[in-house]
Amino acid sequence: MADTDVSPPARQWARPALVAVLVLGLLSGVVAVGYWWTHPQALTSQFLDGAAYRGPGEETYMALADVAPLADGEVLRFSEVRIDRGAVTIDGRDVDLDRQLRADVIVCVDDPNEPLSLGGGASALELREYCSDVRPLLPGGRLDGRDQAESLLLRLSAEGRGLFELDGVSLDYRRAGFLGQRGTQRISVNFTLNTRDRMPN
Repeated sequence: MADTDVSPPARQWARPALVAVLVLGLLSGVVAVGYWWTHPQALTSQFLDGAAYRGPGEETYMALADVAPLADGEVLRFSEVRIDRGAVTIDGRDVDLDRQLRADVIVCVDDPNEPLSLGGGASALELREYCSDVRPLLPGGRLDGRDQAESLLLRLSAEGRGLFELDGVSLDYRRAGFLGQRGTQRISVNFTLNTRDRMPN
């Protein structure tokens, strides 16, 4: 009579279970590396909550981000900047935010004698106190901390009267010299530009 396999059930399932665990671990690692690769975090967000009171057409500036301390001296090259505008109603009417609100990101070359301390709602005069130079952040632009510290600011203005809310800024960039990491970093913003009311006392 031929011998039959009388191996304990636990032993029969041990190898397939081990293979399944290894495959799941490998897949989890691939997903984690993929997420890290496409979600760089080289930027440290600044003061992003508050409100500014300005008249129609007047510009206001708020600190958005700078290079994280551990990433000082590296170069970030940007391919796209997207500003998320919140829904706004003026006098009971929906408005076209792209026509009413001007919002863009600029680079501030920090004045070494005046550490950047804009917070939210800074005026153009205050900007000149802290930035030795400014330039718009356009596709192909870069943030370069090798020679001087540089920061990202939001520049806002509105032609009409109302309340204009911003929800966030998404920045697509590549980290030069950091394993070529590239992807999108979103910075949450909870900021309102008020061109309707006077600043409360």
